[in-house]
Amino acid sequence: MTFNTRYIWVSSWGPTYNNSCRICVALASIVIILCWVFRRHLERLNEAAQAEERKLRLPKGYRYML
Repeated sequence: MTFNTRYIWVSSWGPTYNNSCRICVALASIVIILCWVFRRHLERLNEAAQAEERKLRLPKGYRYML
């Protein structure tokens, strides 16, 4: 997903561009939250794999790097 910056940095919002800065901060916050959600997902996959290996008495297999 890409954003065209001419819609974020509108010249009529200048010279302070407060709205543009708010948009950038909001988008950065969303990205950070999504990265955290993805990390939690990978942690749960690792935990499920470990539980299955213990149950079936298998050697330690692949784990996602966190």
